[in-house]
Amino acid sequence: MKHTKFFPVCFDLDGVLLDFTSTVREVCKKLNVNIPNEPPKDFYFTNWFSEIDSSAYDKIINTALQETASSKPYEENIDYVRNVISAGYIPVVVTSRSYIGPVNKWLKEYGLGKCLVLSSRHKEGDKASIVNALSLNVLVEDNPQYLDSFIQADPSNFAIIMSRPWNQNYSNDRSARITELKQLNSIFSRLSKVA
Repeated sequence: MKHTKFFPVCFDLDGVLLDFTSTVREVCKKLNVNIPNEPPKDFYFTNWFSEIDSSAYDKIINTALQETASSKPYEENIDYVRNVISAGYIPVVVTSRSYIGPVNKWLKEYGLGKCLVLSSRHKEGDKASIVNALSLNVLVEDNPQYLDSFIQADPSNFAIIMSRPWNQNYSNDRSARITELKQLNSIFSRLSKVA
């Protein structure tokens, strides 16, 4: 099957497809660094590591990024994206990671080698400009900081919040909350009735 059309939703990597927090916990254990078991409700990595100096923080994050190959997937979301590929679409994965080689390798290992992976790091962390440049207006994201900038970038943008413990305090009128990607089908149904 030839894949020529983008799926109408962009997916964030960490927190949506890849369980980066588990990787960070494992790295902390290896480095003998104590962190709270769960990230704070207003999660951003620097908040989770507020008791740790910046050089230790950098070492933890860089080590975790190097261990992408051993990172666990969110299986139910991986299955959904596999189905998107099976339906003939090209899924777009947007990440704030600088180096996408390990990301492509990880996705391929889980049967997602047809994904187009784009880094927002080279656009100063601006996922919105990447998503909108592809004429797509929906982003599935777990980080409230990225959700807000995405929603503010274009009046037609709609954010899907991948529900995680660290974003429970986040809400926005131009967003919906899901716990797994298969719930996108019902959201699309509701959006098309509104449009």
